[in-house]
Amino acid sequence: MTRNCRSDAGPGEINRACPPDMNETRLPQSSKKVMKILDCGCPMTQKDLVKKTRLHPRTVRYALKKLKERELLIEKLKMDDLRQIMYQIRLRGVQEPSLVQI
Repeated sequence: MTRNCRSDAGPGEINRACPPDMNETRLPQSSKKVMKILDCGCPMTQKDLVKKTRLHPRTVRYALKKLKERELLIEKLKMDDLRQIMYQIRLRGVQEPSLVQI
């Protein structure tokens, strides 16, 4: 969706002075920190993210919740321990199931 911030911008034109219409700009700092850690591309558990970010577990849960609400994460079951969920960044334009079906 294109957003025009000034009235003289024509249809389909983007005013470069406008803030970008991206979900990442409105994320809490904790979510941005988790995204930065997950940016390496390797899936991680919540426990791994707590260790890497040095954030409180409750804060990491909140960050993951906000990222899931914006559909920026993929959740996969950890195959060696099905009680744990692995989190990974969702690639833009790729449709993937939120949980792996067994």
